[in-house]
Formats: sequence, C-alpha cells, structure tokens
Amino acid sequence: MIKNSALVLCLALIGGEARAENHFLAELAGGPATALGQGADSEAAVGGSLTIGVGGRFVGHSAAYYLVGRAGSSTLLQTGSAASGHPKVEREDFELLLGPRAYLPLIGHLRLCLQVMAGETFEAATVSRVHHPNLEVISDHATFLAGVGLQYRLHENVSLGAGLEAVAFAQGQTGDVAARAAGLDHDGARGRALASLTATVHF
Repeated sequence: MIKNSALVLCLALIGGEARAENHFLAELAGGPATALGQGADSEAAVGGSLTIGVGGRFVGHSAAYYLVGRAGSSTLLQTGSAASGHPKVEREDFELLLGPRAYLPLIGHLRLCLQVMAGETFEAATVSRVHHPNLEVISDHATFLAGVGLQYRLHENVSLGAGLEAVAFAQGQTGDVAARAAGLDHDGARGRALASLTATVHF
C-alpha cells in the first residue's frame, strides 16, 4: 500500500514538473508602428504578428531559450512635402522571420524578453502623385529584427506583456523603389519601429 502510494506521488510530481516546464509557445502581438530612416512624414500605422516557438530551460539555469518563427503584417502611410505636391506612399508589408528568444527572470513572475530574428518582408506599395496615375510597386527585402520587452506570467499557461521592436530592411542596389517613384527624400536605409502588447500561451 505504501509502495503504491509513493508511486502515485512520484508520478504526480513528474506530471506537475512537465506541465510547469512548458516547451512550446504561441503569441499574438499588435500595436502602433512608425517608419525609420525616411524623409517623408509617417502617419499613424499599425502592425501585428503571430509567433510560435519551441524551447525551454537548460538544467541548472533559470533563463529559458526558444527558437521562434513569426508571421507579421503592418500598414504604413507616408506623405511628402507640399513643395513636391504631397506625394503619398501606402505600404502593406508581410514578413516571415526566424530567430532565438530568451526569457530572463527579474522579480516574481516578471521576465525580461530579448529576441533577434531574420527573414524576408514582402511589400505592396501604392504611390499616389497629383496629376499622375497611381503606381503599384511590389518588392521584397531581407529583414532583421531586434526586440526587448517585459512579460508577466499570469498563469502556468498564460502571459501578458509589452515590448519594443526595431526592424531594418536590406534593400540592396534597388533601394526604396516606392519612395523614389513618389519623389520622396530618403537616405537609402529603411525600417520600422513597433510598440506592441503581447498575449502568450505556453504549453
């Protein structure tokens, strides 16, 4: 009887550890975005993403490490100066990124989240100029992301958080075709900053 009870207790503890040590995550994020490295005025924009990951903790370490993949989208409207006839560039971006993420414990259930990712962004841009027909520009860019945030573990399987991300696009020799077509000033480098709220499920 005692042996059976001990066996049941051991199995319960093992099961509890397995549930506490989750190895997968799925995360929804969204918030306001703005353009980086642009000479045009950037109006309010929005971005959102779905991230999935696999990982966990190494034995003897409190930090958790994941390999995460992300699919995201954002919209952005840019307007040029009055002197250039207020040209507009409306951008819709879709990105696919992959990279490492680390969770570092701070206080209690609060954790610091750090991540870097790389992948590809596919962009559809509409260029509008006075007395000119609209121009559609389709392009894709190698993309690099760095992000930092805070996450609070509400429950064994649920976390809420907030973060900041900076995204850089490597555009090669063609540069920003849409900006050039609109007659907008640009410095050859382009990217995006995003502030987001996150909801993460751990399982």
